[in-house]
Amino acid sequence: MTRHTGEVDVYHLGEWAGLGTRHGVQHYADSAKQQRIANTTYRRFYYFLTADERTGDLMHANVDSDETFLALDPLRKIRTEPYTPDPGALSIGFGTDWSGLVSAWLTEWERKGPQWQKARARVLSTMETIAAQPNGFVQGSGLYDLDTGRFAVADTPKVEVSHLSAVFGLNELCAELIDLVDMPEFEEAYYDYCRYFNATKGRTGRPLRHRLRQPDPLPGPLPPRRLRRRTHRRRGAGQAGLGEVLRLRRLQGVRALEDREGERPHRPGRRQRGTLGLHQRHRPLRTRRHREPRPAGGPHAVTHDEGAGGHTPYMDRNHYRFRTVWTLSAPAATVYGALERIEDYPRWWPQVREVARLDDTTGIVTIRSVLPYDLTFTLREGRRDRENGVLEAGLSGDIDGWARWTVTDLGAHGCAAHYEQEADVRARLLRVLAVPGRPLFRANHALMLRAGRRGLEAHLRAV
Repeated sequence: MTRHTGEVDVYHLGEWAGLGTRHGVQHYADSAKQQRIANTTYRRFYYFLTADERTGDLMHANVDSDETFLALDPLRKIRTEPYTPDPGALSIGFGTDWSGLVSAWLTEWERKGPQWQKARARVLSTMETIAAQPNGFVQGSGLYDLDTGRFAVADTPKVEVSHLSAVFGLNELCAELIDLVDMPEFEEAYYDYCRYFNATKGRTGRPLRHRLRQPDPLPGPLPPRRLRRRTHRRRGAGQAGLGEVLRLRRLQGVRALEDREGERPHRPGRRQRGTLGLHQRHRPLRTRRHREPRPAGGPHAVTHDEGAGGHTPYMDRNHYRFRTVWTLSAPAATVYGALERIEDYPRWWPQVREVARLDDTTGIVTIRSVLPYDLTFTLREGRRDRENGVLEAGLSGDIDGWARWTVTDLGAHGCAAHYEQEADVRARLLRVLAVPGRPLFRANHALMLRAGRRGLEAHLRAV
């Protein structure tokens, strides 16, 4: 089905390339030609599981699909105010429109495709400017500049959100982005949207819900206890378009074949209830990113990356893979210089307790985050490439593996420092507690990285 819809429900040529259509018995029958129907989210899982090259081509073709908003206004049939598409001020929604675009950009960045640098810049710039809106996601839409890849920040707040704004992959993508990119402002904007979705007035002055009152789109694996209890009550109270038809009955024999069309729940409500129920009970699904095979014994290439702290293909609970992105206001050269001086880390990174240089390329590092347990390991320089902003090192001791920084210039917006690590835990106590302690170890590492970003930002402002 993934291959089928990618070929027959998506335009591949002409001015509508990158858009799709649905709701028609005949393919291309519907005039609602929109990016959300060609959404890369629908193909990511299939691609990362199979490495199907044709699916990869279809996802890459969507990287420039923001340009289709010049050719066709997705809201042309319902828009009431005058609007003429402008390359510097394209009206793009923060729900189904942006989720389709950012899924293509994120996938291109993950795959390190031909346009991965542009895609990465688009991911970061749109996240930043959505978070900067007066009402964040609840603002509903913004004016997008094709040249800069940024939304103009509105002068006044507004409420422009539908019950469909959070479907077509928005929740899943936001969960991934919050894990992958260290941008607290975006995280808070998304959580704010989740909290106020079913508010009667919220802080915005009027209800956010439209035709359906649905369970809250839950933000991440462990939402606040009150939010989880409220969501559970609403899932069972018939407030997701389901009414009183959700009851269990055992049907036997020919009764199972009887037509009960009139008893079927409202279709959008049924879908949303099921999807959000899964989202409530489980962590957002992590896909394994496609990378080139890692050379045996070498720390320099990345293998399949399942996101921060996910499971490895062979389910070794003592094996971890992490990745995060620090967006920093300082120039790339300044950040690179700070990151290559490993002996200075304790000055700005509180969790790096001690660094002892052994020679020009080797040192002993001791780290300790929130958990009262020190990890000591030897760090050996593997690659130092200032031109491409790459720093790599091998790790051995309490943790064995490798780590890499990649610093990328973002022009007037500073730079992005992309951190990747793959390691096996060797410390005895942590191995004994591997199964029950894994979520805690993962959170411990995340807190350390967040503190590091704040520390580096402050350090660079002071020097």
